[in-house]
Amino acid sequence: NRATPSIGYLFLAQILTNTKHKFVLTTNFDTMTEDALFSLQNTKPLIIGHTSLANYISVNNSIRPVIVKLHHDYLLSPKHTTKDTDALTPELKKNLDPVLAGVHLIVIGYGGYDTDIMNYLRETTSRKPIYWCCRDERKLSAEIKSLLTDQDFIVEIEGFDLFMLMLNAKLEHSPLIDPDDVEESVLVKNAIQQAKKYQEQLKKLGKQDIEDDELEALKVQLPTWWDYELQVKKETDPSKQNKIYQEGLKAHPKSFELFGNYALFLTNIRKNHDQAEAYYKKSLELEPDNAIVNGNYAFFLTNIRKNHDQAEAYYKKSLELEPNNTIVNGNYALFLTNIRKNHDQAEAYYKKSLELEPDNAIFNGNYAQFLFIKGEESQAQVYLDKAFNFADNHQDLLAELWFYR
Repeated sequence: NRATPSIGYLFLAQILTNTKHKFVLTTNFDTMTEDALFSLQNTKPLIIGHTSLANYISVNNSIRPVIVKLHHDYLLSPKHTTKDTDALTPELKKNLDPVLAGVHLIVIGYGGYDTDIMNYLRETTSRKPIYWCCRDERKLSAEIKSLLTDQDFIVEIEGFDLFMLMLNAKLEHSPLIDPDDVEESVLVKNAIQQAKKYQEQLKKLGKQDIEDDELEALKVQLPTWWDYELQVKKETDPSKQNKIYQEGLKAHPKSFELFGNYALFLTNIRKNHDQAEAYYKKSLELEPDNAIVNGNYAFFLTNIRKNHDQAEAYYKKSLELEPNNTIVNGNYALFLTNIRKNHDQAEAYYKKSLELEPDNAIFNGNYAQFLFIKGEESQAQVYLDKAFNFADNHQDLLAELWFYR
């Protein structure tokens, strides 16, 4: 449970996700390979952790990495006695045959002490040549030497991590660790992206109608500036809301989030667009590479200022920063429909927003309206029905949907 993958496993994870090579056969009980896959690429492999799952091994699998634990997962009756490892089950042999017939087997860090595996490799006649990696060819056991044929290869290596490093270099994959700034490394970016995703979910909870004690529980999970956002939510008087924002900005003058939210408040509630634009710009000055702020400013520029060229530049920057932001994808789709009249490109962004959030009533409603514009009424009705199902008590949206129904 305490073990963590060495750097070689991260290189292996890159190979499993970025190439057509998807299979790992292992006698280990640990979770090193799957841990590396998740930490590096957020990839979910198919784990064959028990022989009863052998029929799920498919040589045609081209999407997920497949990890076959030949002696089971450590939580699923692991095989560790001589009797347990005497022979592979017929089901496992049958499903491994197409794999070994289709790809070369690279053996790393294996001593060849398991009767079941060695006998299987010796008996199978359809396998491709094996590349058997070892530190010193002279120290290979007699069992291994008798297994290998003239078609196989013995490769001397300095160790797993260094071998995977060299293999990774040959494949010309991107560096795992940024040589100039470790914070720009893919590992760090993935971790930050996950943390931001969960933080956004917490913020969404704060925007719901929840009780005071629930708000108090939420406050400790969010940054300190968010306390002012919660106070604004509880207040109904716009003048008092404005005062809360001003107090919050005084207490947190570096919070680009609070500046951005205040800009939205000034736009939507106070209708003070000149002042709002100043706060959008201040938010972007503090954090120019935030996708949400760029997307909100783009929406403001096209809907309030009618500066569509500048708005599109901010939409594109937002999507470049965060291509899977559902709101920005949806808003840009509307922009392409209503302003650019580029329906083909717009449809791609409608579909992207629905792919990311298929149960969103607004996205389904917007796409339904788009399909009505294109004259595809039967398909539009499908998405209109979905929008009604997901709308709940969203009165403004329901009123708009009834217009189309």
